[in-house]
Amino acid sequence: MAVREVIGHKSARRILVYGSTGASVHIAFEGIHQAGGRASVVAYVDDTPDAPDVACDGLPVIDFDGMADYPDLPILVAVQSAHGRRSLFERLDEVGRRIIGMPGLAHLVHPLAEVGEGVVVSSTSRVMPGVRLERGVMVLADLVAEDVHVGEYTTLAVHSIVLGHVDIGADVHVAPGAIINNGRVGRRMTIGDGAIIGTGAVVDRPVGAGEVVLGNRAMSPEAWHRLRAL
Repeated sequence: MAVREVIGHKSARRILVYGSTGASVHIAFEGIHQAGGRASVVAYVDDTPDAPDVACDGLPVIDFDGMADYPDLPILVAVQSAHGRRSLFERLDEVGRRIIGMPGLAHLVHPLAEVGEGVVVSSTSRVMPGVRLERGVMVLADLVAEDVHVGEYTTLAVHSIVLGHVDIGADVHVAPGAIINNGRVGRRMTIGDGAIIGTGAVVDRPVGAGEVVLGNRAMSPEAWHRLRAL
């Protein structure tokens, strides 16, 4: 796992943030809070067609090429889309731009959790020992319990909960309020690459790669349609 560099580190006191919407600005604000005021945002990077010229906090918004005017500054990627983060990390790697993470609060993120490059952990997220967060993961969840592995670029949205002994693949989206129930030693709960766990879903069985599940208990949309028809 790559050595992580986080906001507020001596080499990451002035930063760029990718994303200029309210959510990205809020994540950046959280990062400044986590850094104890030892960091500041210089500009937001956003090359979407409808990007504003100025963010809601009054800081400038530049396009991707505009980063050349800030050659030494690292960037925090604060977009919530797993696919979007993967694409951005690849673009940033191509131009040699340093990517930083946001570590969460020290009393909530256990020191025995492994956190990869560019991982974003919310100030309200509790991360327990034995957790492994791969590159580009975004954790806005209430809880990631013990012995959980989360693959690259996966998003754990606000108020979601991942209980213990769970393997989550890459590029997974766990929507707000979803709960992934415990696996156990020797029989882990598994969520395949690219799966989507719907808002408020309660997962009590393995979910395959690319599968979409909804509801309590979590089932495919087709299964829920058949159930409603009955």
